[in-house]
Amino acid sequence: MSDIVGYRVYVGTAPGTCPRGSSFFVDAAASAANRTQPVSTMLKGLKMGELYYVAVTAVSAAGGESACSAESSARARQAD
Repeated sequence: MSDIVGYRVYVGTAPGTCPRGSSFFVDAAASAANRTQPVSTMLKGLKMGELYYVAVTAVSAAGGESACSAESSARARQAD
């Protein structure tokens, strides 16, 4: 998928969050200074100490969505 316009981030408190959990869209162009910079986002509104699972998909200009990435998990903590 070479026409990526953004990413859908799936977040949940149980394994297997992607593609059925809560999600939000991250605009690739608005999140990176240029195409060579990494895209980043911060999760807000999480319950401190709660274990969250996160996975990501790429979204094309035509609205297609890639397969889910490998899922990662971590406990919510205060931002640095």
